[in-house]
This record gives sequence, structure tokens and C-alpha cells, in this order.
Amino acid sequence: MAGLGLLIIPGSLAKSSDSENMLTDLEDFIIYAEPDVMDALRNRPYSKKNEVVEAFFHALPSINNQIYDENIDAMRSYLQKAKQDKDRKLSRLSELAGLSYTPAGLIEGYEDRLDVLETLLKWMERQKPIQLKRINVWKESDLRYRLASKPLENVRINPETDAVESRLFFNWNLIFQKRPRARDLRLDFEMGIQLQEQTGFYNPKGFLHLSEINKRDLKPFEVTYPVILSEELQNNLDAELPAYLSAYRTTMDSFYHILREYFFSDLADVHALYILARGEIFADEWGQYQSTALQRGLAANVVFQAYEESLGKTAVRELQKNDWTTWHIRKIGTHYNPIIWNEESPPAIGFGKYKDSLNLRNIYWSTLMVQFLADRYGDRFVFSMCEEIKKSTGKSPPNDSLIFKRVTGDELEPTLQEFVDLHSKG
Repeated sequence: MAGLGLLIIPGSLAKSSDSENMLTDLEDFIIYAEPDVMDALRNRPYSKKNEVVEAFFHALPSINNQIYDENIDAMRSYLQKAKQDKDRKLSRLSELAGLSYTPAGLIEGYEDRLDVLETLLKWMERQKPIQLKRINVWKESDLRYRLASKPLENVRINPETDAVESRLFFNWNLIFQKRPRARDLRLDFEMGIQLQEQTGFYNPKGFLHLSEINKRDLKPFEVTYPVILSEELQNNLDAELPAYLSAYRTTMDSFYHILREYFFSDLADVHALYILARGEIFADEWGQYQSTALQRGLAANVVFQAYEESLGKTAVRELQKNDWTTWHIRKIGTHYNPIIWNEESPPAIGFGKYKDSLNLRNIYWSTLMVQFLADRYGDRFVFSMCEEIKKSTGKSPPNDSLIFKRVTGDELEPTLQEFVDLHSKG
């Protein structure tokens, strides 16, 4: 909290003019803590009374608390609904895949997902996952003078508009577990956000086994946030401050949005169920060691069919059309913004880059491929294909072409070529 410094004066010094000057100086002295406030230009604690700085110092933690409460409540609600809907969802998924029962592995795998959400919630209830640790204060005139002589990492003058731009650019190592005899468990979010627009990206990277995640493996993210004191802000605080605080709220909420989108969302649920359907039904349950491109698409389709009943076809088609997969760069805010300044390199993997090459084995294209086939051959196509694959289990994988021929009467390769031609560029 902020407070005035204390002065202890011996004897009768209080009567002297020097003492009066000292008291006057101390009236302008203030100590900020939780969060710390730094004079960014001089890289030292900010200690001068300033109504704009004090306004930010008092407002930002309050905004953090509100955002935290809203998001925790939403995550609790999502988890509760996911638990209540587990049996219906899994039994319907199994039924659509042609099974009269729910495989034990499917149940165990989905319960692992729910356990992870429970673990995340308990961890977040004990401590905020996003913590404002420091406010970096810049006076705009000083900042422009500094930038004219020396570049700064995350602040610049926009060459086209002459406006000061700032960004947060960092890597959030959310999950890390060292495993001496196996690959380390980890989930990193490489992130960038342009603070004036509140647009950017996040890029999940890592290797996870959901059943092995523990609260001790989770790490909060500590934010250092820049505050630029423009003349407009200093001269008309009441009118200008709300826009700054709104931008801050949007920025901080976007970090929680990453957690919700990646874990507590229909998007995350669809991907988890796809992995389980592909592994527990199309592979283990039906005796396959590696699903083919066609089977990957069928697994995705039965998951989307299960979701159509609760979300509607339009919402599900949007998931199919857009980036419903997990391990790739996603947008922050209204659109993807790589925030490339000057000669910087773009993020390691371009947003939606996997779409550029029409590879039927990746999730995106195999999903669209089977949707193309389902639209052509009717509502029973996917179920019939699943039934035929189930009958063909054995020591070797079933022949997709023979199964397709039995179900549709057509040849598979020419039909797939029609799909490829339809989506090929040029």
C-alpha cells in the first residue's frame, strides 16, 4: 500500500527553516508497494507524489481482483457443467462411433481431463495466476527523448502515426515438471500483446500427460505493466483515465482468456474428446496401432456430431472452419497480431500455418475432408464407416479403400482427389 514517509526530528530543529524545507520535501515523498512502482527512465523506485500515478496504483489492483473473481466463477461453472454432462457426452460419442457401450479408456481419459481442471481451479483459488508485480512509469516527453537516442525493447514511436506504442512480450512457463528418465512435462505460452490495441498472439508449446499434472508444477505469471504519462492524461485525469483503465482491464482479462480457452472451453473439450476418440476407439478399442488420415477425420466428426446437439450446427461448423486444434498460435483480442517491430522475426510458427500445406493427415484437413464426404454421402456415412472399420479389426489395419467402397460404392482415391482439387490454391 502507499503511505507518506515518517520524519523524526531531534530537539528544536523543527523551528528552523531547514526543517521546514525538509518537511516540504517529505510531503512530496511516497512509498509504493504491492505493486511496486518504478521510475522506468532512471530504473529506481518512483517516490514522488503524483495524482496520476496514485490513481493507477490504487485502480489497477482493484481491476485485477474483479477480473480474477469473474474468471474463477466462469471456470467453476464450466467445470460443474462438464462433470454433470460427462456420462451423456461419452455415451453419445460412443454411440455415434458405432459402439453399444462406453470404453473404459474413454471414461478414464475424460476423467483425467476433469481432474486437471479441478487441479487448476484449486491452484488458482489459493493464488492468483496473473499477478501485477510492478508498474513502470514513463513521462511521455522523457520517453520520446530517450527513444530518439536509444531504442527500448517494448516501447517505440510508430513511424507512421508518431504515436507512442507499448507492448508486453514474454513467455509464461505455466507448467513444468522435471522428469529425470522421461521427457519433462511443460506448457509454455509465448505471448505478445499491443497495449494500445489490445491485440496480439499466444503460442502454446510443450509436452503434457494430463494425468501427471500436480499443483506444485504450476507457476503464476508476474506482470510488469508500463504507464505512460501523457500531457493529456496529466492535465485532464478524470476524462482520460477511464480509457486507460479499460485498456488495462482488457489486457489482463486476455491472460485469463488464454487459460479459459486452452482448458475451460468447448474448444478445449472438443480437442480432448478428439484425442480420446482417436486413441481409445479408433486405435485401442478397434485394435489399430495408428489411425489413418480418414480415421482421424472420422474421429473428429463424431465428436463434432456430439456437440451439434448442444451447440447447434452453425457453432460447430465455425469450430471446424477456424483453428480448433491446440498446438498452434492463437489470437489475443479481435485479431491475430504478431507485433513485429523493425527487423524482428515473426513468431516461430505462423498463425494457421498448418493450413498452408494441404496435408490430409493433420487434424484440420482430415476434419474438412470427412465433412466433405459426409455432406456428399449423407447423415449415415460416418456411422456406416465406423461400423465397417469395427468389423475389420485384426492384426493389420483395415483397408480404407475397401471399406469406403463397401459403404459408398465409389473409389476412395478419385473422391479424395476431388476434395484436394476443391481446396488447392491457384
